Amino acid sequence: MTLVFERERSSSTKAVTHALIVGCGYFPHLPVPDGKNADYHHRLACPDSAREMVKFLVENRDRLLAPLSSVRCLITEANGDPGYVPKTHPQFDPRDDERVEKANTERLKHHGDGWIDACQPKEGEHQGDHMFFYACSHGIADRDETAFLLLEDIYKSSRAKWRNALNVGALASELPWCTRAGACWIFMDACQEILPQVVSQIGGVTGWKLVSTTIEELAIVNKKDIKSAASLAASSFGTLASAPKAGGATFFTKALIEALGECCMELDDQGKWMTSAKEVIFGIEKLVKILFNQINVEYAPLSKFNEELFFLHVSDPKIPVVITTVPGVHIKKPGKILEKSSGKLVHSKKSGNIIVGGKSTMQWLVHVSPMKYFKVNLGSKLSGEFYSKPPAKSFEVK
Repeated sequence: MTLVFERERSSSTKAVTHALIVGCGYFPHLPVPDGKNADYHHRLACPDSAREMVKFLVENRDRLLAPLSSVRCLITEANGDPGYVPKTHPQFDPRDDERVEKANTERLKHHGDGWIDACQPKEGEHQGDHMFFYACSHGIADRDETAFLLLEDIYKSSRAKWRNALNVGALASELPWCTRAGACWIFMDACQEILPQVVSQIGGVTGWKLVSTTIEELAIVNKKDIKSAASLAASSFGTLASAPKAGGATFFTKALIEALGECCMELDDQGKWMTSAKEVIFGIEKLVKILFNQINVEYAPLSKFNEELFFLHVSDPKIPVVITTVPGVHIKKPGKILEKSSGKLVHSKKSGNIIVGGKSTMQWLVHVSPMKYFKVNLGSKLSGEFYSKPPAKSFEVK
């Protein structure tokens, strides 16, 4: 069973969201590149990240601009076993147990077709369903900068080693035309590594496509009646994505969940806070650097995007602010953080110690309302002010 969440659309709903989630942590046939160890075949973080994305979508099913209708999930565990996803909902999870099918080419083609067929296109009064694709796995880039996602059966065939690589760049650019969806969201949490075996391929890597269009059809996507996809990869051409070796969600996935759930937001035409494609694409690197201290990150869109795409309603908008003392200053409590205009106290939460330049410094994570000024007073004459602009803020108190 691959459907981990399914509910019928209500008669009053003009659009719903259909999600396809992939996590592959096992690559038994893939040669280990020079300088890599045997862990290259086993990626604990990939299945864990897929599970976290499923959990996020189900928990926020009614906050989405187009409420969640279905989630399909394919996972191969790092030891090669079929994956599992904890029961998502007592009413809307159709499975008898927690198992899902493996992340290989045959299964992705089959369930990818089901995902696409579920989309009700933009037609008449119907606004067009929203399509959401997320995958965490190994990835490569071809010489023409095309991004490919690797599945469990990559390199299985000695005659066509790269045949089972999914062309995610083509999915991002061609899905809007093929589905006439109201919005398409494509996220690839994988490297775009340039391997010698790929560079030496005559004609490059062809891989396979989940959807296919003509040049004439693709040109129509630029017209207002068909919106383009919001797409993002956890790496840029020729670079690597990062993940904790011990498992758990990757830094990109954690940040993406924060970004889509609240942080990367803007006001819509009605003055309501919504997470948006523009803010996610341009704000997620900053979010990763501030929240996870990941300095050398370089994410990249996989296609053109439509700035008018909104994802989720933010009812109680907050952004994360990391407040740091200068090196050498030891303070056990974060003191007072006040909203400047109202004088309202912002309750803070101690997040621990970090090391900067070999000297101990204190750091706290707080969540505050966006687009406001705040005053910070840590005592000992340490004070300052900051402006809470989404998606996140880093502020050093001197």
